[in-house]
Amino acid sequence: MRARVPVLLAVLASGLAACATDGAAPRPSALLLQPVGPSPWVEDFGDPELRQLLDRADLGSLDVKTALARLERATAEGDRARASRSPVVQIGLAGAVGGDSFSRGRTAATPTLEASYDIDLWGRRRAAIAAASNEALAAAAEVEQARRTVAAETVRTWVALRADQSAVAAAHRRLVRAQHQADLIAVRIREGVVDAPAAAAAAEAIAEARANEAGLGLDIAGDERRLAGLLGVADPVAPGPGDLPRFAPAPADVSSDVVDALPEVRAAFARLHAADARRAEAVAATRPQFQLVAALGAPDAAVSTLLDVKALAWALAGALTQTVLDGGARKADVARASAEADLAELAWRAAVLQGWSDIQGALAEEAKAGSRLEIADRAADRAAAMFEISVRRHDAGVIDGVALTEAEAAQDDARLAVINARKTLLDAVVTRHLAEPNDG
Repeated sequence: MRARVPVLLAVLASGLAACATDGAAPRPSALLLQPVGPSPWVEDFGDPELRQLLDRADLGSLDVKTALARLERATAEGDRARASRSPVVQIGLAGAVGGDSFSRGRTAATPTLEASYDIDLWGRRRAAIAAASNEALAAAAEVEQARRTVAAETVRTWVALRADQSAVAAAHRRLVRAQHQADLIAVRIREGVVDAPAAAAAAEAIAEARANEAGLGLDIAGDERRLAGLLGVADPVAPGPGDLPRFAPAPADVSSDVVDALPEVRAAFARLHAADARRAEAVAATRPQFQLVAALGAPDAAVSTLLDVKALAWALAGALTQTVLDGGARKADVARASAEADLAELAWRAAVLQGWSDIQGALAEEAKAGSRLEIADRAADRAAAMFEISVRRHDAGVIDGVALTEAEAAQDDARLAVINARKTLLDAVVTRHLAEPNDG
């Protein structure tokens, strides 16, 4: 009989452990986390390749996956808080072996079943559930914001890449033109029209054009690496060449009510509600607590009584407790929760003000960028007209080849200014989309 109790306890422990772990699915890799539903960012400027990059970034970005992992944690904490509404039921087996001397011994065992339930007299559990639910809402809003931010950075990087690709062609033309101009100056030096410093200036222009072209190549490589980081891959991403899209600036008119729909404002507001609920939970914890306990087959606490086979068949108990002296711990908990609520309110107000400032600033920058693009377009048209005039004058023998290359350089510089102005406008458009609550 002495060996039966330990063996029986071991068998029951194994069975209970199997029940506790039954159905626990293996933890999937965090890299498999993916957002649900369409992306909150829709602006792709009608470019299929950019649309594909945006889809890949939404699914592969590590920043988005990090936000999803935080949402997963907040959801689990909410489930844990809601589980507190259910009674706690414990089953087990109590047993002992012993005796009043080393020559004699006895064994005893009894199954146990205990159920307990905390009566939520003051709403403490309800407040904890509300806090956890609002934290989950805040985490969901932060997932949306992470997806929008990653999409915005993807578009910005794509715009920078397109601008650098366009600038490379202009840089190569500048190098070819600088070399041609150097050849023309060499001829004029031999004819005695210009002196040696002109040749040095031409050589310097060639070196500068080469450095500019090489620098743009490095910029393109950097753009491709940044795209890879946004897409969550190691190898550089190299989209094919293309032109920057044309885009008209948006009218600078928006209602202040839209700020409430911003993901960051929604997250701050949800955390304010969560902080208020935690303050209510702290206050409820200072009040009397009531618990009901039901037991079936519970052994007496004294082992001697158990060995004498004296055990309770069943029991029902209630306990009402109130802490009267804790060194000020509960008071400090309430003060801390109140301070956290104050901080959450300030954070929400700051998010509202910052959101409104960002929207107004983005609209103003987009309007200014649109004006600069119009100026650059007009300057490019004038440079193109002047180049056509220079071509005719060169054909008529009025100007030489050096003057013609200078007119061509002015035209290329004006075109490059248009590219930069369009890039600035597109950056402003992306900033405005990110600042506004609803993309598109």
